[in-house]
Amino acid sequence: MITPSALMDMIETLLIRLPGLTLEFHGHNDLGMATANAVSAVDAGAKAISVTVNGLGERAGNAPLEETAMALFGIGAKKSNMHLSGLAQLCNTVAKFSGQQIHPAKPIVGSRIFSHESGIHCAGLLKDTNSYELYDPEQVGRSKSRQMVIGVHSGSAAIKHELAHRNIDIDTDVAQRLLPRVRAAAAAGNKPVTPEQLENIYHRTLCDR
Repeated sequence: MITPSALMDMIETLLIRLPGLTLEFHGHNDLGMATANAVSAVDAGAKAISVTVNGLGERAGNAPLEETAMALFGIGAKKSNMHLSGLAQLCNTVAKFSGQQIHPAKPIVGSRIFSHESGIHCAGLLKDTNSYELYDPEQVGRSKSRQMVIGVHSGSAAIKHELAHRNIDIDTDVAQRLLPRVRAAAAAGNKPVTPEQLENIYHRTLCDR
């Protein structure tokens, strides 16, 4: 068990004392830092790292291939001949045959990591996807579509966007009128509002004029 900074110090010290030494890092995720440690090991001079698809391994698992690869090659400046666009398919295949489901919030391949609810997030994404997304879904072989979750934290921009998908164009004033009703419906059901529910709220609000 070690932290990224302590690991870097250890590897750098070893390489100073033993020039030319080839080091491999093998990390477990007991403290939730396997990916950070694997990336730090490479940055400190390790020539190889042990990783597993979906982080499968003993105890809390090992450094996940998909997270480490994206940190080093997808976002970072390291070079690789790895086809990152195959990561989603690889991870889903391993999950299927290992019987270990992928958590919806799992970095890189989780089903809801490109779902957004917060009003400020959705408004920003509608202007520029880079505002709240570190990389494009297609980079790892996922669908380019993003999901706007309509719930208690939604804002008017997301409501306008989702209704537009149902061929209903509204202005900001109408969206603001819908907002408290949408949030109340989400809170009452303790779950997001479906597109059908959103449209029904819109029609009911018009009738209340």
